[in-house]
Amino acid sequence: MRLTTPAAPALVSIAKDEYSHYLYSMISINPTATLVAFDQFLHAEGLSFEAVVIGGAALHALGIITRVTEDVDVLVPEVPPIIADAAARFAALPHTEPQEGSWLNSKSYDFVQVPGCLPDGWRERLQPLFRGAALHLETLGRLDLLCTKLVALVDRGTDLEDCIALAPSPEELAAAWPFVVAYEGNPESREVFWIPRARAYYARLAQELGHGVS
Repeated sequence: MRLTTPAAPALVSIAKDEYSHYLYSMISINPTATLVAFDQFLHAEGLSFEAVVIGGAALHALGIITRVTEDVDVLVPEVPPIIADAAARFAALPHTEPQEGSWLNSKSYDFVQVPGCLPDGWRERLQPLFRGAALHLETLGRLDLLCTKLVALVDRGTDLEDCIALAPSPEELAAAWPFVVAYEGNPESREVFWIPRARAYYARLAQELGHGVS
């Protein structure tokens, strides 16, 4: 069912003595640096949080992209009020600069509730993303991340650079295709609008990557 989408595995590991450097050097949000600093903030507050993160923040923490992002998008669970409040207080600190208090949010939580918005079995393919003193984060498996980014590309046309950075093989693009096609739940719209649009974006992505699409 189509909704407006959000979007080599490497576990983020940054020494605690670098915390101060990241805290003072953040400029709007470098998600990995923000997570490092927020982890220390939560630890000092006696709080902890485990979650699945998706979107650009996940790609950044995996080392796939280097661009800044607007937020850290939590898929599950919904960010509880005590953590949301801590995130807002963290954002208000003098030397941190997330864009706003809602930089840590659950805007993609609805996707978990609607069949077809995430690849089947995604929970079994989660990969580690960040493990700190207070924050323990995972993200979708590689192909599932690719599926969400391809759907975002077709849906809103703004995720081409992220898809290129993922560097999918022709085989991975072919494996993702059934999910991308089925994402549009309206059969008429799927045939008339969605599939032609998806084919066009696939062709553009394949050209950028230097290979064809099966």
